[in-house]
Amino acid sequence: MSKDIYDNIVDDIVNNKFPVLIYFFSTKLIIDSKALEFFNNLKNSKKNNIIIHTIDIDLNSKVLSEFEITTIPAIICFKNNKEYFRFTGTQSKNQLSTILYLAFYK
Repeated sequence: MSKDIYDNIVDDIVNNKFPVLIYFFSTKLIIDSKALEFFNNLKNSKKNNIIIHTIDIDLNSKVLSEFEITTIPAIICFKNNKEYFRFTGTQSKNQLSTILYLAFYK
């Protein structure tokens, strides 16, 4: 049986020393396309020490319910196998930079 997206995320949370950041969005409500681009660029970079998942909730409803997402866009960060923080709503580029700072250094 192949693993689904939720199982892959949980494996990353449990089995990694790096922070795991999950960005939840909807392609039906692209109000935050710059944030999606920001996280996709960061995810594709080979220079970071963070694991990033970008999840389209319209295609992954199980992930939405498992992480109890009620508002989108949403960002959850896990560190040391625990939820470290959660933000909802549109974020500016400065706010996204602050979120990454929190994930790495706090």
